[in-house]
Amino acid sequence: MNRPPYHTTTRFEDLDLDFIHAFLSTSYWADGIPLEVVERACRGSLCFGLFRDGVSSGGSAAEREPVGFARVVSDYATFGYLADVFVTEPHRGAGLATWMVECVLEESAISTAETAASPRSDSDSRRGAAAGSSR
Repeated sequence: MNRPPYHTTTRFEDLDLDFIHAFLSTSYWADGIPLEVVERACRGSLCFGLFRDGVSSGGSAAEREPVGFARVVSDYATFGYLADVFVTEPHRGAGLATWMVECVLEESAISTAETAASPRSDSDSRRGAAAGSSR
């Protein structure tokens, strides 16, 4: 989904695992988590990468800056558990965590599942923006 200059993707190949690990390993809910565990968790979940699109300094090649992440643990039929929601500090306050959760709820792979928010979500959630909702 697109919300210029941002877009989300669920393609595992597009995720920046080093970026995700760097944030999670310093978070209060996953402090010190090893990169290998983050990768395994991502491979077993439906992940949403949030990127800011831009242009390189040369003005030609498009860049993607990772700025947020969310993942859903699901059986793809009856439930989806929203976890590890975050948006990096420079991009907070623009409703991006709320938009990511909307993207999660609209994802066809889990659209029939009941989705619940993690009590450990962060970023805009301090203001209630990343609270989950049920379908």
